[in-house]
Amino acid sequence: MLKPGQRRGNLRRKTHRQLAAWLRRAQLLDGLQFRDASVMANALAGTLEARHLYGYLQGGHTSVVRERRFVRALIDGLFGRG
Repeated sequence: MLKPGQRRGNLRRKTHRQLAAWLRRAQLLDGLQFRDASVMANALAGTLEARHLYGYLQGGHTSVVRERRFVRALIDGLFGRG
């Protein structure tokens, strides 16, 4: 169970901030091309949330390795890498 400070609203905001910060660093260090890190963070987080929600509703199981592959393919596809 989540502690009061880790409830959904705070966790979602914290995840968004950290993902946007990661994207900004990747933009500077790796040359990723996008206009707004906050918008891209929302797009990525929404995609991952939907993937997990539908997986849960369908009784699917996944692994860390499979999720890492999905995230890498998502980043590569969105940013034209790979």
